[in-house]
Amino acid sequence: ASVRSEVVALAQHLLAQGATANSVASEIGLAGSTVRSWLKSAAVAGPAFVPVVVEPDHGFAAAPGPSPAPPTPRSIGLTLISPRGFRLEGLDLNGAVTALLRLS
Repeated sequence: ASVRSEVVALAQHLLAQGATANSVASEIGLAGSTVRSWLKSAAVAGPAFVPVVVEPDHGFAAAPGPSPAPPTPRSIGLTLISPRGFRLEGLDLNGAVTALLRLS
């Protein structure tokens, strides 16, 4: 696992500099398909959650036009969405914190 993470880090660095997965693979003695697979797995396994900033409503007037539809019961509350698309909807702040603590 440690060798794999080192290869992924090196490959990501070299790819950012314009190298190809095949050139990285041949440089370290692996098959190109192996390096591509490890890179893909690393991208999918990224961070479970990303930081979100919630800005308060400062009372600015809405843009002219039709009034927005009232919120549906499903859209009320907080929603957590994982990188793989798993959704927890309708949470209050305590529920969101509890979910984050249990999922991390």
